[in-house]
Parts: sequence; C-alpha cells; structure tokens
Amino acid sequence: MRLSARLPVLAVACLAAFVRPATAGCTLGVAATVPLTIDGPRLRIPISMNETTGEFVVDTGAADSFLMSPYAARAGVRMDIYSGRKTFSGIGARETLPVNSAYVRRIQIGELAFQDREFAVLPDEGSGLSKSAQDGILGMDILHIFDIDVDVEAHKLTLWRVIGCKEIHPEWQGKYDTIPLSGNSNRGVNIPILVDDAILDVAFDTGMVGVLLSRDAAAKAGVTDAMLLHDEAGRGMGVGGKFPSVYHRFKMMMVGDNEFDRPIVEVETESHRTMYSNGLIEWRYLKPRRFWLSFTTQSLFVQHAAK
Repeated sequence: MRLSARLPVLAVACLAAFVRPATAGCTLGVAATVPLTIDGPRLRIPISMNETTGEFVVDTGAADSFLMSPYAARAGVRMDIYSGRKTFSGIGARETLPVNSAYVRRIQIGELAFQDREFAVLPDEGSGLSKSAQDGILGMDILHIFDIDVDVEAHKLTLWRVIGCKEIHPEWQGKYDTIPLSGNSNRGVNIPILVDDAILDVAFDTGMVGVLLSRDAAAKAGVTDAMLLHDEAGRGMGVGGKFPSVYHRFKMMMVGDNEFDRPIVEVETESHRTMYSNGLIEWRYLKPRRFWLSFTTQSLFVQHAAK
C-alpha cells in the first residue's frame, strides 16, 4: 500500500532533471560541501572552531547549536563571558542545565566561514549527550539558513543557499518523492506520517533515535491509557535527563511511500510535556539514498535506496 494512495499530498513522484524556477530573483548556490560520517542514526560532519576540528552531530531537532566542554577546552574557547544555567527545550520537558556561554572567534564548515558567534557549552556529565554529541551539536540556529542535501550513499553533505525561490528541483538522476513540511516552535520542521488511522505531524529530527509520540498523539491513533499499562517501559532519555515512556506496538505506520508493519514506537506516558505537538521521527524511516531538506520551500525531497 502506498501512502500517496491513502493521502495524496504526502508523496509526489517528480522527474529529477534540475529545473530552475522561472521566479524572478531566484538564486541557488553551494555554501559548503563536507564529508559525512553516518553512525547509526547520527549524521556527523567536521566543523572547525578556532582552527580546531571537531565532529558535530547535524540535529534538525535542536533549536540551538552547542559545544561539549572537552571540545571547547581543546579549541581554546573563552568561557568567561557568562556562566550560569540555560533552559533546553526538547524531548521530555524543558530542562535547565548548567552551561557556560562563550564566543567562538572563527567557525569553518567546509568552504563556509563566519566569525564571533556565541554558543552554549554543556558539561560533559549530566547532559545525556556526552557519547552521542561527541564534540557538539549543529542546530537549527545555523541550519535553517540553508537547504541541506544529504547524500547517504556518497557520505557527503551539502549546504545550499536558496534565495527568493518558491519551488526548486534537486539535481538528481531518477525519481524522487516530495513531502510537504510545516514549521514548528523549535525552529524546525514537521512531516506528516500515518499511524494506524491517524495522520500526525511529527518533527523531522536528525538527532533522534527511532520514533517518539506524545501521549496525546498516541490517543489520536486509538491508544488508551489502559493499553499503555501493559507495554514495556521505554528508555525515555532526552536533553536534561529521563522522562516516563513505554514501547507500544501499532498496527502500521507510513512515512512518505514507506510502510512499516506492526512498528514498535516509543510513547510518552505523562500528559504532553514536549514542545513538539505529536512527536519526533528520525531520518532513516525515509529509507533514503539521498534526501534534501528545503527550509526555503518547505519541502523534503527523498530519493529511495535500492530495495
């Protein structure tokens, strides 16, 4: 079964010849191309700060970029500008963590360079991110400026500058699908998915592992509190600590053209606590050979890997 048959607006086949829109003033250009390391769900790219290279997770679910303290120390980042606590909004709750806030003199991402930017610096302990974040997180405060072209097979990530364009077509060979996006309050984007008989808008989160639904979203799909009582406890880990959750088996789920039979999905068991209306989903559920996240045109282009 195709999701487009159930919900025609979710997936539309396109020809991949590059078509420059006729819109006057529309310009596209490559801002940076960098090698991509794929470690399970993690997408990591090299970023240099103060001439010190680190590995950063590309995280479309994070409103802000930040550094881990060991990397900040290696890069000689001054952390005497401000020291205090910062509220991080995300999975589970709005958690307050001790941070240092400091300016980085020079940042380099491939060919892209900029200067004098402020970042939060998280402690290595207590953040729940010391292993997964490695040296830091590249969040939406920087990512939303660009379109993100992720070539999974070639292990390459390209940042595009797209200005004044209402429509674009990636320069890919073969067919691809187009999934419409909507904005969310975390500077990120939502994609529509089908879970059982419910259409849910979930945050497209490249820093996420798996799928997480809020309690309210699970209820829309027909899951009662009594049903959740029989489910296995979830890992419930987010920035700032744990939150209560369970693993629930649904009948089916569709993401674009991809159907998942009887998927096990993590569900929050308390009243809705995240800032995401229905939940989050990671990039691997697209089953992509390549995907292009266009914040400019609010579209997610996906070219599927060979079956």
